[in-house]
Amino acid sequence: DDATMAIVLSGFFGLGVVLLSVVQSSGGGGQAGLEDFVFGKTASMVTSDVVVIAIGGLLVASVAVIFFKDLRLLCFDDGFAASLGRPVMGLDFLLLAMTVVTALVGLQAVGLILVVALLVIPAAAARFLTDDLRWTVVFSSVMGAFGCWVGVTLSAAAPGLPAGAMIVLATAGIFVVALFAGPKRGLIQRWSLGRALRRAVGRDHLLRSMLECREITGDGEITAEALMRNRSWSRGGLGGLLHVARRAGEVIRVDGDHWRLTDRGEIEAAAMVRNHR
Repeated sequence: DDATMAIVLSGFFGLGVVLLSVVQSSGGGGQAGLEDFVFGKTASMVTSDVVVIAIGGLLVASVAVIFFKDLRLLCFDDGFAASLGRPVMGLDFLLLAMTVVTALVGLQAVGLILVVALLVIPAAAARFLTDDLRWTVVFSSVMGAFGCWVGVTLSAAAPGLPAGAMIVLATAGIFVVALFAGPKRGLIQRWSLGRALRRAVGRDHLLRSMLECREITGDGEITAEALMRNRSWSRGGLGGLLHVARRAGEVIRVDGDHWRLTDRGEIEAAAMVRNHR
């Protein structure tokens, strides 16, 4: 689906540019305002344009609120929605109509191509902030409005910058912030959770390996070499695990490269080995 959309969008946009050039080069031809629909005319909008955008936006928002439950079910699982007796085809057509109306009222602001970015970027950024669809709608609306305000402000401060493009760049900047700092799916959060998981798994393996080595040798003091042979750890990786376990009070260093389980470590390791086995 993504490839098909990209091919259709780029292909017909290219065809439109070619046809526009042909019309301009013909006798008596002109753009007839087509450039405004392609690139938008944010800086030159008049009151009537604002009224059209406001009416269209309120209409789409009202329909979204009224049919929110059914649309949410449709987007989640259309097969399940059909099994519950929901009019899937009608809801699909309604969602398509809402998207078309949103694109049409957005043409005045940012143009044909950039309106696609405004449809996608705020919603994609909101997905990094929450798992609740209701809050996703709220966050995407706020980020879209804030991006438009920032873009128009920057364009007004630097008249040489086009307002439509600056709006999209501002929303893209918001997306980058959400991508890294999002509390649900942000890269920093995912890295932090993955690091914590790797530490927890490594700690489990360390305690189990120390108990198993003691079962084999009968000696309470285990060397780092024995642990590395047991689990194929690198010396640096094992050193990090031992440092974390030592700070948690689960192991102690006896002498040099010899380590021993503490009472707390004994209890944790015994429970872990029993559960694994």
